[in-house]
Amino acid sequence: MADFDKAKPAGGDKIRLSDNMIRANNDALEDAIGRDHKFPTGDGVDSGEHKKITFNAQIANPDPGADKGALFIKDVGVKAELHYEDEDDHVIQLTSIGALAGGFPSGTKMYFYQNVAPTDWTIDAACVDALLAVKGGANAYNVNGGNQAGTWTQPNHTHTGPSHTHTGPSHTHTMQNHTHTGGNHALAVNEMPAHDHGGATGSDGAHSHQFRHHTAVGASTGYPVISMVQTSYNTTHPINKPIVAVGTHTHTVTAQGGGAVHTHGATGVPSNNTTVAGGTGATGADGTGATGGSATANTYRELAQVGIIATKD
Repeated sequence: MADFDKAKPAGGDKIRLSDNMIRANNDALEDAIGRDHKFPTGDGVDSGEHKKITFNAQIANPDPGADKGALFIKDVGVKAELHYEDEDDHVIQLTSIGALAGGFPSGTKMYFYQNVAPTDWTIDAACVDALLAVKGGANAYNVNGGNQAGTWTQPNHTHTGPSHTHTGPSHTHTMQNHTHTGGNHALAVNEMPAHDHGGATGSDGAHSHQFRHHTAVGASTGYPVISMVQTSYNTTHPINKPIVAVGTHTHTVTAQGGGAVHTHGATGVPSNNTTVAGGTGATGADGTGATGGSATANTYRELAQVGIIATKD
């Protein structure tokens, strides 16, 4: 690359020797401008546009002046970092060790509401199937930040309600007019109440036995045997005679009742089919009893907007 020399051609140089000096300076300009700009030979429509911006490190801040701002680099430690200075000489460092200044250093973990990690970030595969929580307290989250804690399984537990009453509003119950009618029915024997039948049996077969004295003795006749002392005619003779059984016979009782079916008449039609208003009474205070113990399986999940946790490269 030729070096640019603004002093060439000099005023005293011969014209026939100046053309080479002018071409050398043009080559130097083309090389310098073309480093960051598009600077082709000819009338290119994109000529002069930036291809990139290459900064040279400044020793001091540039001090852009009123109504101006300067973008520049200067060394911070051993690295050149990008800075900006406004018209009031406020200087802001924009980069720091390969990242935006004030940005996230390597190893930083963040939640992203998306499915893939941003550029220069990597999904943390260890952070899965969990909610985000703030550490502290005395329970499950009393761990160091950057760790997973807790469980999706609820422990066995009961629910205890406070003492309370249930009070219903004043109300009425309204029924439509109606009757109740029973069908014909004949009483069965087991449906009859306990009772007796009046009247007397006939007097057929009436008789009597007169004995003054008897003593039971054994006999082989198959009938009861009595020993009697007959006192008629002033003579005493023992008489052993069996008691003759009375023959088979019946006693007839005149039947009463006809056994016909009967009915129960319909109930009366209510004249007012609305009950009396009521229902404002409260139930007794209660409800402190606990429900039965139960627990949930490890399948419950809160409705969530699912994302990822990624680590800054």
